[in-house]
Amino acid sequence: MSTKLLLSLLRLQETLRSHFRRSEAGQNTTEYGIFIAGVIVVVLVVVGIFSGALRSLWTRVSELIAGG
Repeated sequence: MSTKLLLSLLRLQETLRSHFRRSEAGQNTTEYGIFIAGVIVVVLVVVGIFSGALRSLWTRVSELIAGG
């Protein structure tokens, strides 16, 4: 095999490796974003379900702090 061909193949290999490393990092970022969005939705649903209980809890806490 000629030296030029070998060097070209090595450059191609390195180019492909760097491309796939970048693509994988972008994919991880997307997965992280989707995970965070899911967590936010769950928190909002839980707060919505327990809003009455949370409101009364914070009311009691504020009354205790105020000396009531």
